[in-house]
Amino acid sequence: MGKKSVNYLEHPESDIVVNYIVERFYKGFYTFLLTIGLPGTGKSSTDMRLGELTYQKINEIRIKRGLAPSNEPVIVDSLIDFIEWLQKARKGDCVIIEELSVLFPSRRSMAGDNVAIGRVLDTCRKKQVIIFSNAPILKSIDSHLRAMAHVCIETLKIVKTQKVVVSKVHRLQTNPGSGKTYLHTFQRDGRDVKRIYTQMPNMENWTIYEKSKDKFMDELYKELKAKAEKKREKLEKEMGIVRKDGVKKPLTDRQIQLYVMSEIKGMTNNEICEVLKIAPSSVSSQLAATRRKLKIEKIKNPI
Repeated sequence: MGKKSVNYLEHPESDIVVNYIVERFYKGFYTFLLTIGLPGTGKSSTDMRLGELTYQKINEIRIKRGLAPSNEPVIVDSLIDFIEWLQKARKGDCVIIEELSVLFPSRRSMAGDNVAIGRVLDTCRKKQVIIFSNAPILKSIDSHLRAMAHVCIETLKIVKTQKVVVSKVHRLQTNPGSGKTYLHTFQRDGRDVKRIYTQMPNMENWTIYEKSKDKFMDELYKELKAKAEKKREKLEKEMGIVRKDGVKKPLTDRQIQLYVMSEIKGMTNNEICEVLKIAPSSVSSQLAATRRKLKIEKIKNPI
């Protein structure tokens, strides 16, 4: 006898998460949420939908208090955009930080941007804002940012027949003395809630997001190519190498993709194999070719 399918739409949509955010807002706190999960499991749509639900709930409170509605959720993909948003934000405003591990990766935990974003987050309590962010892997995010998060959502799958994303969710609590973060299960009516779901966000907002994501990736690829060429040219100049034909060998699309996953997102070769569904030998050979072009001698992620 087959397993009975779950009709997620019969249950409240992510009410425990939204109610938790609203409760913190009542108490004068901001909320920082991390959404993790493999590519294609619905991280961005989950953040956008939770932002919409939170925006609706907080606006109900503001209107009852005779206050003007808060601003709609905003998507940012750089530290400058986030700071500019935060300067103008009012209490209860929501923001979505895309690709947190690309902007503030763990292997650059002492980099200027990481220190800056940590200092900015330290001031968010006064603003009482709500921050949604996403990344493929939790440990690829700077440790200071992980320690400051209040909720971790792990997207598991997209149920296309019901047009929902199914996720696990935990409330986070970091011990300020030891730095250890503990996971707590949310409850509804005295019972543990192991799964939540989110529907698709507003399609107009989703279309805008898709276009901005394409632009972000195009700019990232251009930046990587430019850095790779600059580094190669600098090394060749130092070594006294002069190219007679002037032919350059840029990274292929696959090599750029692997470089982003390995060097920027901090994924291991095994994790890359699992995500891209390619053989370990292919990952190793492509990364080796990429490192030769970029003159990177140390292999950081051997299988």
